[in-house]
Amino acid sequence: MSQPTREPVPGLFTLVLHTHLPWLAHHGRWPVGEEWLYQSWAAAYLPLLRVLRTQEPRSISIACTHGLFADGALEKLAAAEDVSEIVCTNSVPTAVRHPKLTVLSVAPALAEAIRRTHDGESVSVLFQQ
Repeated sequence: MSQPTREPVPGLFTLVLHTHLPWLAHHGRWPVGEEWLYQSWAAAYLPLLRVLRTQEPRSISIACTHGLFADGALEKLAAAEDVSEIVCTNSVPTAVRHPKLTVLSVAPALAEAIRRTHDGESVSVLFQQ
């Protein structure tokens, strides 16, 4: 009995970058102002995208917690043909819009955390789902 021949299945690669950068909204210039945050992000993540592209991905999805798209960052990311989607939350107001951008609401998660706290239930279970 022979085994059926299978076509190679394209792989899925997920890289999660988690960073905490010191930041105070609207606090001015270096060392703690917004400009430093944007420069750090660009210096860390944009070169990584260039490296990932050497692996010839079919598409790249970008997700971020806070949609702080300054200095045309959203337009620069969305202009790349291999970037298929950009997802962020509405944890901070996101004034810019783009067809590739999806903004997810944090309201249901916050509402459930508040309800659980009010009812004396565990909030930590929300992080296990």
